[in-house]
Amino acid sequence: MTIPMFAAILLCAVSALLTLAPLLRVKFGLVRVWDFPRPQIAAASALSLGLLVAESPDVPGPIGFSIGAIALTALLYQSTHIAPYLPFLASRSPQARASHPEREFSVLIANVKRENKQFSMLGDLIAKCDPDIVLVLETDEHWRSALEPVLSRYRVRLSDPLDNYYGMMFSTRLDMTQGHILRPVRPDIPAVEARLRTASGFEFDFYGLHPIPPMPDQSSTERDIELLVAAAKVRERGRPAIVGGDLNDVAWSRTTQRFLTTSGMVDPRVGRGLYATFHADYWFLRWPLDHVFYSPEFKLVSLKVMPHIGSDHFPIFVRLQAPQ
Repeated sequence: MTIPMFAAILLCAVSALLTLAPLLRVKFGLVRVWDFPRPQIAAASALSLGLLVAESPDVPGPIGFSIGAIALTALLYQSTHIAPYLPFLASRSPQARASHPEREFSVLIANVKRENKQFSMLGDLIAKCDPDIVLVLETDEHWRSALEPVLSRYRVRLSDPLDNYYGMMFSTRLDMTQGHILRPVRPDIPAVEARLRTASGFEFDFYGLHPIPPMPDQSSTERDIELLVAAAKVRERGRPAIVGGDLNDVAWSRTTQRFLTTSGMVDPRVGRGLYATFHADYWFLRWPLDHVFYSPEFKLVSLKVMPHIGSDHFPIFVRLQAPQ
């Protein structure tokens, strides 16, 4: 057996196994985590097919057909999850066609990685892009102190710095009629809820979340519950809303799709691109973990993945236009 043929069989077997794993209806993190790298699994399946074609003259028909069928099935299945985010397909969230600055506002989401000490990189980014809403995650007292100069310009701030990777800081220059930090699932995992008003007088709810990720040795139940509780609140309250944060879930997972269906919100990535935010240090291991979902009343002005800030996440920046 040649080395390329061995590689084709190995890639095919791994792709098939990782494609089948998330189909199991279990909450165990070791299984659920394989929802994340669907682009990488699709690439491995495609590479397996390419190697098989290159070696096809020396591969017996039944063996080659079986390997090819398995790799092609894995490739097609993974592609069905990724395809909605390709930029040439239809978007579910309308693009703003005309500028109305009085109705526009911006949101910056940044997971800083608590151990990261490059405080000035995020401070400079906030000063440069000047968002109307800032949600900073994984903040401890060091981060709170370091960001104080730049965030002091915001008249509304909610802060809960923690040493457990779930500290949270929320700042906005919009009017806030209600707002607080709560703990919807666990006493050590905060979340933000706020009622905000734009300069044009449009009111909406903002939910800032950072649920616990599906670790290999833990269940994904707590993460799923936090996302679906937020979705149920959006639906029951019936008000325009934005949900943003490091949701520790990819856009195409069953939980996120259920969240969008339950809440009636839209994902601006659909029809525009993956806009991968994690892992910032490894280009070959990236997927969209940081999100800004919103009610269909809003129109998208711009969506950007921002430059590296020393974290394992890239910040994400969204500018929206509120209705009249």
